[in-house]
Amino acid sequence: MVLPLVLVFAGTAFQISTGLGLALIAWPGLLLVMDSVVVVQVAVMLNFILTTFLLLFELKEANTRAVSSLIDRAALGLPKDFLILNTLDANKIWLFCGVLISLTAL
Repeated sequence: MVLPLVLVFAGTAFQISTGLGLALIAWPGLLLVMDSVVVVQVAVMLNFILTTFLLLFELKEANTRAVSSLIDRAALGLPKDFLILNTLDANKIWLFCGVLISLTAL
């Protein structure tokens, strides 16, 4: 029980400074000692909690006009993305992402 707590603490500390701590430190280690379904559920909950707290602290310094325009545009894209994810086969989505990543790497 101590190892998961240490991994989550170290991952959270690294997450706050870099943005990738939980994914790089905590989740691989937790997969060694816990079931993968439980790790995914813990990952979603911890990321949500951590992001909420970071948002509350960073909201004071954020440019609210820029953030609100990004939220508006993201809200307009969500129905389209939901439709794409529900209608396309997973292999086609993987292929599209692979092609897109390859093109951006050039």
